[in-house]
Amino acid sequence: MKEPKVVSKTEPDERSVAGALAAQSTLLQLVIGICVVVVIAAVGGGYALYHQMTLLDRRVASLQRSMQAGIDRVSTLTSGNSTGIVALLKEHGSVDQKLTRIESTVAPKASTAPSPIASLSPTETAGLRALFSLVRHADASPRFKLGDKIPATDLKPVPENVYQAIPRLQGTNFLIDQNGALVVTAGADNSVILIVEPA
Repeated sequence: MKEPKVVSKTEPDERSVAGALAAQSTLLQLVIGICVVVVIAAVGGGYALYHQMTLLDRRVASLQRSMQAGIDRVSTLTSGNSTGIVALLKEHGSVDQKLTRIESTVAPKASTAPSPIASLSPTETAGLRALFSLVRHADASPRFKLGDKIPATDLKPVPENVYQAIPRLQGTNFLIDQNGALVVTAGADNSVILIVEPA
């Protein structure tokens, strides 16, 4: 009778060695595949980033050229020609507020302070309250009164939709007082000419 072959537990048989090699080979292929995907993704991402940076660089250069042309035009126009500034403002609405301030500093100084707006119609008052969304702040007292002078840095130009509704406000500036009131100024010294209390 033939004696069964005894396999030692410490020595691997051929099948287990072949299975282990096949598993290692599959694992190695998987790792290589993942590395290839990561490299392709990194190269693709790098190219996309480079492409976006190139586009951004071109846009910045274009914007710089455009701004320089605008600066040159404003320099030419501010040398005493305020009607040219107005034309430029209409052409470039996004620069409107800053150029309005420039125009007001270039304009000849009036010899007298602007006079306060005597009165507004109830419709105009209601319109201003709505356009500026005026809300009373009961816990705050007003900081300004008619005739006060306010630094230009605290003010904004009255928007076009407002002075289209109330033409007397064209060329004026405004701020919202701490009590919620609309304060409108005019003139080179930004004198308060109108205060509209919130409802």
